[in-house]
Amino acid sequence: MHNVLTLVAPSSPQLSEAILNTIFEEFRQLKINPQLNWLSENEACDLYFSGMDCDAVDKLVRKKINGLSIDLAVQPAENRTKKILIADMDSTIITTESLDEIADFFGLKEEISTITAEAMNGKIPFERALIERVAMLKGFSDKCIAEIIANFSYSKGAKVLVKTMNKNGSLTALVSGGFRQFTNHVRDALGFTLDFGNELEIKEGKFTGRILGDILTGSVKKQIMDLLMDQHRLSYSEVLAVGDGANDIPMLLAAGLGVGYRAKSIVAEKVRFNISHAGLEALLFFQGIPRVEFEEE
Repeated sequence: MHNVLTLVAPSSPQLSEAILNTIFEEFRQLKINPQLNWLSENEACDLYFSGMDCDAVDKLVRKKINGLSIDLAVQPAENRTKKILIADMDSTIITTESLDEIADFFGLKEEISTITAEAMNGKIPFERALIERVAMLKGFSDKCIAEIIANFSYSKGAKVLVKTMNKNGSLTALVSGGFRQFTNHVRDALGFTLDFGNELEIKEGKFTGRILGDILTGSVKKQIMDLLMDQHRLSYSEVLAVGDGANDIPMLLAAGLGVGYRAKSIVAEKVRFNISHAGLEALLFFQGIPRVEFEEE
């Protein structure tokens, strides 16, 4: 069987016999007999098939599960397990936008979060939006950083994803348009191998309103991915990338498994794979890893 359809249903209705029978019947009408393999009973499964291309199966199945809380991925069965994980941080690994949290601390959230939303939805250039928002922080104390970190909330499955990929020998890299003041902590808390991000300039305990060095944009995220691939002699087909915003699009389109997580509409429309219902553990299911092999929290 050359291709595989992965279905992930994190909540009711889960992958019931009725839902699977509906999908199987569609295959049978096309004279295709898929092979079922459970990755987690009633939660996630693989259907291996041949005789039909991935895009056609994707469209067919999406019509059948429309309105149900089910995520899916259709891809070649070969080389599913990836050797590099490239993950965005804000609104992907963590549930919030770290710059918006700084703004909230100083009563600027409404103004700054509006610009954040426009940038993440691709309505204004990321670099311009970042410079504009950081400038608003000039003169404020950096003491907020520790408090914000203490209140970080991680997306469901984030810790399991990183720990399991580390256990399997993959390189795990946090690549963020956010700030090293936060990525350093998330790297250590979850066990990422590496972290990359922008760096807020701080002098005498206060934000200067500037960013140190070159800004880590969407194109730079892709360049970092390329660099890591070259260093480890890997190809795009061996890379898993996940993110939610417009600045993640270059790396998501290039990766063998590029996945939008709770993605903004501009991202969801461009990338082939999306997680809209499950947690980040779906990225492990998409690689064919059963739940019994997860490195639990």
